Amino acid sequence: MQGNYKFLKGVLCFALAGMMILPAGCKKNEGQDSSYYLDYEYYEEEESGSESGSSFQKDGDSAGKSETSGTASEKNTEKEQETNGDSKVEAVDVKGYKYTIYSPWLPTSKSGITSEFEKVLYARIEEVEKSLGCEITVVRPDSCTKDSLQPLIMAGKKVGDIIEPLSCNVLSLASSNYIVPWNGTGIDVNSPNYIARWTELNTYNGKTYGIQFQKPTDIRTCIVFNKTLLKKCGVDADGIYDLVNKKQWTFDKFREYVTAATKYNGNEAVSYGLGGTPIKLAMGFVAANGGATASLINNKVVSTMDTVNVKYALEYLNGLIHSDKAYNIAEKISDGTHYLNYDADGYYQKLFKNGKVAFWIDEGWVLEQQVKGKVNFDYGIVPLPI
Repeated sequence: MQGNYKFLKGVLCFALAGMMILPAGCKKNEGQDSSYYLDYEYYEEEESGSESGSSFQKDGDSAGKSETSGTASEKNTEKEQETNGDSKVEAVDVKGYKYTIYSPWLPTSKSGITSEFEKVLYARIEEVEKSLGCEITVVRPDSCTKDSLQPLIMAGKKVGDIIEPLSCNVLSLASSNYIVPWNGTGIDVNSPNYIARWTELNTYNGKTYGIQFQKPTDIRTCIVFNKTLLKKCGVDADGIYDLVNKKQWTFDKFREYVTAATKYNGNEAVSYGLGGTPIKLAMGFVAANGGATASLINNKVVSTMDTVNVKYALEYLNGLIHSDKAYNIAEKISDGTHYLNYDADGYYQKLFKNGKVAFWIDEGWVLEQQVKGKVNFDYGIVPLPI
């Protein structure tokens, strides 16, 4: 397999490097035109209005702008350019080349944009296309795993110049030679433009196969709460923001509000205090309590499931579900299917959107795509309790 493919060191990888979530370089057929190989010059990302790793961002134009300290000339008179801490590679003309970004998550056109990051990405795409004369297309497959890519690669078909897999799939893709490392391409994987922990996570045997960078950062795991329902249950919903600011948004206070919003008419639930997939709830409360299921200790990954913080968080969640009966246990959970991980058909989303759940735990992009403009009640968003 190795002999049949050659790494694409494309300018797109560099031009969009500051915008991709977890891009990995994909291989190409030996017979494909190599005229689109290009060197990269030092890339410096300006500060955006949202700090990397922040859970929340301010409204308004907080998008970070990407600039290079110089651009390759149209005629590519410089054959070699020094890169930031990486090897030298040859600069070439990419005019007319059709690049493909292979991502199960990115929108395939501007009409599908739902976040500030995607606005920045498409603005950058247009900039690169205009300045370099190339074409950039986003392809959105159902998945980006070894099993899904294998038939395409074995058939000699192009997958993408940049692919966006989950981190858990990077090792299998790299070990199968389906992707190649960024090292040696002109990309400085140690640049502060990339999130260091993600770089570390996707580095194997000294080679980095995945880099993550997203500005402005999107909200990840958070609590979306139904203000209308909470007020009907006697909870000061607007006062939650003050509790957060005063660092009084505690596990105990959250449980108080969850149980207050849980109502039954006999054995039939009128409303639930808590909603979301089990895995999202478990991961969210563990992280909020300062726990981790695994930690890097002496350069080895060690299970930390038995620590006090993890145990307390899981026991707390168990109490909400079974003692307080504040959570609707979907039928499909019992047989081990997808509700454990993903809300595939929107079961928990529907409960919240139908006004049956007070506090729904999920990620910000789900709120943006599935809730915004689709509910008839007032809602808000806050971090998990402390």
